[in-house]
Amino acid sequence: TYRNLNKGKIMTPEEENFIRARKDYAKAATAIGVTDPFNFGRGNEAVAAIMFGHTISPKLAGADAINEKGELVEYKSTIQKNLTATYNGISVQPTWEKLVEYLKEKKILNIPHHYCWRTDDYGDICEAYKLKAQDVYDCLLPKMKRSYENRHNRKDPRVAASLSNTEIKKYGRRVI
Repeated sequence: TYRNLNKGKIMTPEEENFIRARKDYAKAATAIGVTDPFNFGRGNEAVAAIMFGHTISPKLAGADAINEKGELVEYKSTIQKNLTATYNGISVQPTWEKLVEYLKEKKILNIPHHYCWRTDDYGDICEAYKLKAQDVYDCLLPKMKRSYENRHNRKDPRVAASLSNTEIKKYGRRVI
């Protein structure tokens, strides 16, 4: 049994199971090469890579995985009932032109395949769509332009934009 460090009380079986499961998760993640498994979203990326037959990227920056053809893959997931895909925390650039170059070379167009999916309360993928990089770029660019223009009005100056449920279903191909 484990002891609760704050109160000295014995943990419930559910609390012990949670701690044990967390340790087992970390061990399993390490065994399949998932770095930083407790990083926000990293577990979802690992599950997606396994489900889609991809290889999880060993790096936390850049593409999330590599497909069976060796091509880069980006993953976006949500737990919302309506499927959306948020591209946020995009690097601050000194000019709009530099940001566009960054989006083309390092963030969107350089990653040919973008997968957007939503999960249920237990982390199972309910529906998933595969989109081409050019479609993602074309949908996001005007939104990112507005975000870039308004960056001085926010605490976080990084650019962000989202694909809507409508855009994902219009341009994507359903894979689950």
